[in-house]
Amino acid sequence: MKNFIFLVISALLIISCGGEKKSAEVDKGIGPIDHLELKRINISHAQQGKKLFQQHCAICHKTHEDFLGPEIKGIFERRSPEWIMNMILNPEEMVKVNKTAKELHEKYKLPMPVPEITREEAFQIFEYMRTVE
Repeated sequence: MKNFIFLVISALLIISCGGEKKSAEVDKGIGPIDHLELKRINISHAQQGKKLFQQHCAICHKTHEDFLGPEIKGIFERRSPEWIMNMILNPEEMVKVNKTAKELHEKYKLPMPVPEITREEAFQIFEYMRTVE
């Protein structure tokens, strides 16, 4: 009987502690993107995204070092895909509402401008960012 109780308690602990984060725990930011499933990187989008990144983002963001904004390398370990896309597409509201975006704004002191890009172009930049190692 003791073994059975031990097994039940152990199973409950494993179930309650392990596994993926619940979706409510993942910071997705504020904006038009509420779900983004990562698939294989679209190389042609990434190539176009690199050009767009250089035009719109490189003035503040470097790939391998902090500059006027945070570095791109490692961003997918620090932020959810949805958060990244929402920050690209909706930076003003993100800084007003999202805790992480507010903290970044406090650290770097510069507002991220609202980009004059389409959602597709934002995704191309996103795909390029995925290639930065």
